[in-house]
Amino acid sequence: MKKLSDALKRMLTGLAYQDAGEFLTTHQKWQTLNSGRRAEKPLPSVQPAVARRPSARRVALISDGCNADGAFDFALQACHRQGAQLDLLLHGPVNAGDVAALARQVQREGVVCRRVVLSGNPANAILAHMERQLSLLYLVASPDDAAARELVEKLALARGKRHLAVPLVLIEDRPKERLAAACAL
Repeated sequence: MKKLSDALKRMLTGLAYQDAGEFLTTHQKWQTLNSGRRAEKPLPSVQPAVARRPSARRVALISDGCNADGAFDFALQACHRQGAQLDLLLHGPVNAGDVAALARQVQREGVVCRRVVLSGNPANAILAHMERQLSLLYLVASPDDAAARELVEKLALARGKRHLAVPLVLIEDRPKERLAAACAL
């Protein structure tokens, strides 16, 4: 019975230390962990390294510069709902006029936009962008977009060894006839 009691005490102490590690400030951790002991020296007052300003939330739109209305509109709405900024991930031969038109439309909506031109393999560049942007909420693309298709195929070939850290939202533009037929069902 004594061994069981000692084992339970050790487990509960371990849980208390884990709780202290996750939820308390550095000073409170020192106080909690050293509460049963007398410290010979005063405990150091170490302030945890906390970012002064949290990173802005981001939504990334994968595009070749053409306005995929559904994906573009969804990305703008998501930015408004989440209070996020937009990363416009551009790939392939990009028409400067189309990109400028997209930027003007984003500016009219009042969303902060950053253009990122992807170089090399677009799927690898998108994965690298995701790793750099820890505040990325999700990727948005049209299913017809070549880079989004390549990204999905690359992940399918990895067979579970690699996955996206954020959701990939594919928004298809539906012609009005198909939409009317779908609603009639």
